[in-house]
This record gives sequence, structure tokens and C-alpha cells, in this order.
Amino acid sequence: MSTLQSEPREAREAAPSTLVEARRLVSLILRIVQRRRWLFFVPCCVAATGAFLVSLTLPRRYAITTTFERRDDPVLLDLLRMRNAEYFANLRASMLRDVKDEQLMSDVVEELGLVNHVARESDGSLTPAGRAEARAIGARLAGLVQIDFPGPKADHLDTIRMTYDGPDPNLGAAVVNTMRDAFVNRMQHEMSSTLLQGARFHNAEADALRATIDALELDLLDGKMKHPGIDPTDPDTIYLKLTALESRKEQLLRDQRDAEAAIEAREAFLSGKVAVPPSPIEAQAPRQSGDSDAVRRIRQDMATIQRQIADLKFSRGMTDLHPDVIALRRTADRQAGLLEQALADATGAGLMEPQPGPDAGSLAHEAQKAQTRIELTTFRGQLERIDREIQTCQADIASYEELQAGVADKRQAYRAKQEDLGRAREDYVAYRQVAQRYESVLAVQDRGRGTTFRVISAARPSDKPSSPRTEAVLFVCLFIGLVTGGALVLLVEMFDQTYHTAPQIAASLGVPLLAAVDFVMPYAQRRRLFLRRLLLGPLAATALIAIVLASGSLAYLSLEGPATYQRMTHTNPGERTWHAESAQPDRLLTDSAT
Repeated sequence: MSTLQSEPREAREAAPSTLVEARRLVSLILRIVQRRRWLFFVPCCVAATGAFLVSLTLPRRYAITTTFERRDDPVLLDLLRMRNAEYFANLRASMLRDVKDEQLMSDVVEELGLVNHVARESDGSLTPAGRAEARAIGARLAGLVQIDFPGPKADHLDTIRMTYDGPDPNLGAAVVNTMRDAFVNRMQHEMSSTLLQGARFHNAEADALRATIDALELDLLDGKMKHPGIDPTDPDTIYLKLTALESRKEQLLRDQRDAEAAIEAREAFLSGKVAVPPSPIEAQAPRQSGDSDAVRRIRQDMATIQRQIADLKFSRGMTDLHPDVIALRRTADRQAGLLEQALADATGAGLMEPQPGPDAGSLAHEAQKAQTRIELTTFRGQLERIDREIQTCQADIASYEELQAGVADKRQAYRAKQEDLGRAREDYVAYRQVAQRYESVLAVQDRGRGTTFRVISAARPSDKPSSPRTEAVLFVCLFIGLVTGGALVLLVEMFDQTYHTAPQIAASLGVPLLAAVDFVMPYAQRRRLFLRRLLLGPLAATALIAIVLASGSLAYLSLEGPATYQRMTHTNPGERTWHAESAQPDRLLTDSAT
């Protein structure tokens, strides 16, 4: 069988709980307060009343706010992003500085008339000392104004809020409104200046690129004139001219061989080596278009091969030792052999069986000789002309080959200049387009549609101060009263050496208390005590409470209803009134009460 074990009774009684001790302490405090209620109540009411009255003299601070927004045109937004990717982050950071800029605040101070008393120059401008004082006043005003950006932020939109926190609501409204207008004017001016600078910069860059383009075009044209064929994209290049000259030379050599053969045949007839004169058709000019189809086809193939060789050498930079050039040369040699064979076959097929000529010494024979001499003279003239043309063609070929040797070295530089020209043209178009966009946005900005500002709420003077707060004043005043009453009761209780209860006497003497006889109060004394508790006590308490309520009401009205308080008392509690005609900055910018 299990047994329940617990602490001894003596241990439980020796260790009272914290709750019991707290109850005893509260009970003791309440008994003391109840016994010295008037010592607590009267100082409490007097101290609270004094605190309420003192609160009427506390300097008031007023929060005056104006809110406006900045909105950018979409085209302007793109331009600003293109100029600087972090433009808007920098803009918001600069706003905090620009709104309180020293020069802007000096202008605000002068516009508000806060330096009317300062000496000026003959032209009306401020003296150096006046400007220094205006800057000092502006700095003090700037310390009373706070800037923030409430609401959502976007690149094209910013909401700006200016808050004045100072002693004069009229001055505060004038300050923030003037600062807002000055800031808006400055921002619009700076935006126009930014756009103008952007347009000028891009136009200057475009003009510089235009000059570069003109110089490159002139340089390229001069290079083409001095070095024909330097441009591989030009159809009239050196390698095409060389190909044409080579073909012309081959044709002239063929004509030379034909003319020499015709001259040899006629000389043989005139010398009597042959009895039959050559055919009269041979006295015609060397044939170019009378060849057979096979001959023309071979010659076309040879011309094609020569063009391919020239293209490999001049456009691709190959030499005669390159395998592709060697292979084409071999093909050209084979085609030359085929051409000779085809010419021989065509000549053999065109010969007629020789007919016996007239007898020597006859009139017909002499006529044939005369005709042959004429043909011989004609062919010799043709041969001389062909020789001259061959020499001229060879000289032209040598000249173009010399040019080609210099062009190969300059072609890379020419191509680099062409690439520079292309890039310069692209950059010129890009800069000119951006400059035109700047100019168009600048025109819109000048009409007030680029960066726009809209006032959401203008600053208006408020008669309700933001500091001190009503709740704080009421709480502090009542707390001062309670602390004063409690401190006085505690102080008196500490120095009080009298006994108020029988247990106190027993505890002090150290003897047990058997019985206690209360004090027997006489009738007259009981009657006076009764009257004091019935009449004087409630009247005094009511009067003190009324005083506290009256002073508290005044304190409340001075904070929550200043207009009502002014009508009742004909005073302004801790408030300063600003007028531009009689502005005194030293008084307006301090928080001390009048």
C-alpha cells in the first residue's frame, strides 16, 4: 500500500509563495495610501495641473507636406536608358541632393523674403555677406525639410513627397511649395539641357563621321586611280585586262603566222619555185571569224583557261608554281596542240587540186605575177602592222604586270579602308538617327510634354501640430501627478516614527499582544470629523479634480483644437506666425517658445 508524502507543515509555512508576498505588499501600499490619501491626492492634482499648464508653453512643431509626381515621355525614357543604364537610380539619388542644393535653397530664401533686411548692392543683388547669410538660412531650412518617394517606383514615374517639420506652419507651407516649384523648374531646365547636349553630341559625332567617310572615299578613289585593279569588286580589274591582252596577243601571233605563210607562198611563186600562184582569197586580211566550229570551240576553251589562270594568280594570289596553275597550263598546252592540228586539217580540206597555170612568159602569166606582187606588198604591210601591235600589246602586258605586282601589296590596306568606310557609314546613320530622336524629344520638351510634373497635393498651413502628441502630453502629465503624490507619501512614510496599529507596538516592544482598546473619540470631535468628511472633503476633491480637468482640457484643445483654444485664450500656444514683410529668420527657425 503506497503512502502520500509531502513537505512538513513548518517548511510550507517558512516558504511563502511570491504571490502571497505580492498581495501583502499591495495591501500594505493601499493601506498607506488610504491612510495618507489627502497627502497623495492633493500633490497629485497640483502636479498634474502644473504639468498641463507647462505643456501649453511647449514649442509646437508642424508637419506640412506637398506631394507631386514626375512622368517621362516613352521616347525620352528610351533615350535616357540608352545614355546610361543606371540613369533613374542616379536620378533618384540626385533628387535628394538637388532639392536641398545650396544655390536652390538660397533662391528659395530670397524669394520668401527672409533676407529682405540684408544689405544689397546698387543693382539689387545680395552682398557677399548677404549671400553667406542666405546660404546659412537656406541650410537651416533644408534641415527642416525631408524628401522621400512614397508609392510604387517605375523608370518613367516617380512620386516625390516634401515634408516640412518646424515651428511655423505658414512658413512651412511657403517653403515646401517654393522648393517644389524651384525644383520642378530646375529639373525641366536640366532635362532640356541634357537633351540639347545629347543632340549636339550626336550631331558632332555624325559630322565627324561624315568627314571621315568623305576622307576614306577620297582615299579609296585616289587609290583606284593610282593603282587600277586594287579593288577586287571592280569589274575593270587588272587581271581581266591582262586576260584580254593575252587573248589579243595570241590572235595577233596567229595573224602573224598567216601573213608570213602568205608572204612565203607569194615569194615562192615570184621566184619560180612554184608554178601555180596562191589562191586570191589568201590576199585578204587574216581570218578571225572564218574558222571552223572545232577551231572556234578550241579557241574559246583556251580563252576560258587563260581567264581561270589569271583569276587564280591575281585575285587569289597564286603563283606559276601552284599546282592548280600548273594543271591549267598543261591543259592550255594540250588545247594549243589540238588547235594546230585543227588548223592544219581545215587548211588541207580547203585546198583545191592545183590547176596548171598559164605558160611562162605569156601575158596571163605576167598578169598573175603583177597581181601576186600587189598581194605581197599588202601582206608585208599587214605583217608590219601586226608586229607593231604585238610590241604594243607586249608593252601593255608588261605594264599591267608591273602594276599587279604593286597592287598585291596594297590590296590588303585597300580592303581595310573599305571595312573602315562601311563601319563609318553604319555609325554615321546610327548617330544621325539618335540625334534626330533627341531633337524631336527636345521639341516636345520645349512644349512641356517631355518630362511633366503634376502636383498631387499642395502644401497648406495646418493649425494642428505634429509634435508634441496629444496622447503623450496627457499621459506624461498624469504620470507626473501620480509620481509626485506617490513620492511625497513615500517620503513622509519613511520619516514617520509614530505607531498607527497595535501590532506595530507589539512588534516594536517584542511582547505578545493580549488585547487592544481603541481610542474613544469625544462627541464634538466625532462631529467635526463627520462634517469634514461629508462636506469639506468632497468639496476639496471636486475642486482639485475640476482644476485638473480644466488644465487638461486646455492642453488638449491647444493640441487638437488650436483655433478653439485661440478663441478662448486669445493666444497661440508655442506657435510662430510668419509674414514675408516682417520675416525674422532667427526667430522663425528656432523651436523656443515665445
